Amino acid sequence: MISSRTDGKDSGDRALDAVSRNTTEQVNQANTTGRTPVVFVHGLWLLPSSWDRWAAVFDQAGYAPVSPGWPDDPETVEEAKAHPEVFARKSVGQIADHYAEVIGRLKKNSLSRDRPCTVPRRAAAANFGA
Repeated sequence: MISSRTDGKDSGDRALDAVSRNTTEQVNQANTTGRTPVVFVHGLWLLPSSWDRWAAVFDQAGYAPVSPGWPDDPETVEEAKAHPEVFARKSVGQIADHYAEVIGRLKKNSLSRDRPCTVPRRAAAANFGA
């Protein structure tokens, strides 16, 4: 599920949080333009914005950058500093499943068996490299 920042609480009218909306917009743009998507995966204690400069480089080179956050990622560095405990509530499986869902929503798949790449084991098991 791409949106999960509500910690089980009712999100009211907010169907998607800001990070999820941004990911959805990036996926939709990649699908609309037909450009080859490049998914940037950030590490622990980082946010999707850590890829902004590289995403701009790939965008200018004709790719469709997608930089999703992890499930429940804070939107800003300030929010992350105020609530660092949110980073401790994720498992590797949740993160891999989240990225597999994002990649699965891309219409154009840039992965192939003859082109080396790094993908989470679960994504590979889901046959994204076919």
